[in-house]
Amino acid sequence: MKDQLRDLGINIGLLVAGFAGSLVTVKKDGHKDWFTTLTSLLAGTLSANYLTPVVVDFFSMKNSNTQYAAAFIMGFLGLHGVEFVIDRFRRK
Repeated sequence: MKDQLRDLGINIGLLVAGFAGSLVTVKKDGHKDWFTTLTSLLAGTLSANYLTPVVVDFFSMKNSNTQYAAAFIMGFLGLHGVEFVIDRFRRK
């Protein structure tokens, strides 16, 4: 199962950290609509999973523990984090 997830590009540790960050955002923003809550959780979790390796490489974070912190932050930022990463790469 783990290998199948890895083949899909899913890192369980980053996914869980991103989900936790997304939960904090949803709680902080107080979404009243279930659809908005679900999409916020999904966007934060997936952006953490797929963008954390990009952020880690961009900022040269070598420690594996910082990857989970970065995943939590990416989950917390959600779509705003995606916009930030895209803007940083456009400037390069």
